Formats: sequence, C-alpha cells, structure tokens
Amino acid sequence: MWDLGQPGASWAATTDRTARTSAGTAAFFDRFERQVDPEGLLSPEQRAEQARHARIAHMLQLAERSAQARRRTSAKPNDRRHRTEEQS
Repeated sequence: MWDLGQPGASWAATTDRTARTSAGTAAFFDRFERQVDPEGLLSPEQRAEQARHARIAHMLQLAERSAQARRRTSAKPNDRRHRTEEQS
C-alpha cells in the first residue's frame, strides 16, 4: 500500500504505472471471471472468453448511462453552458 506521506507516492512520480495499478486491474478482470463462472466449472479458455464478453457488455452499459446523463444535462433549459448571447 502506498503511504501518501512518503516521497514518490504521488501518481506523477510513479515510474511504472502499469505495475502500480496491476493489482487493481487483476481484481477488475477477476470480478468478471467470477461473475461468469462462480463455481469454476468452465475451462480457462471458455471462462476467459465469457469474461471478455461480460467486460464489453459492462463497458457498453456504462457508455449508455453516460450518454443518457449527457442528454439529460443538455436538455435542461437553464444550463448556463448552452446559453447564447441573446439569452444572457
């Protein structure tokens, strides 16, 4: 675990960012493997393929939610970011 009080603990000072995030990345991928094969009955190849599809589906759902949120935000009439000069 990183002690934020130590020199070099900041993200900017990290020389190997892949290594620093590897535990979190592995946990993220493992989550989908457990989701598609909770009892461990599939072959490693089948589990990996289904986990890959589950990750893609998850990312597509996140993208859809993000798009919906952006549409809701842009539809608000009092949003100052979308006002024209005449409206101000």
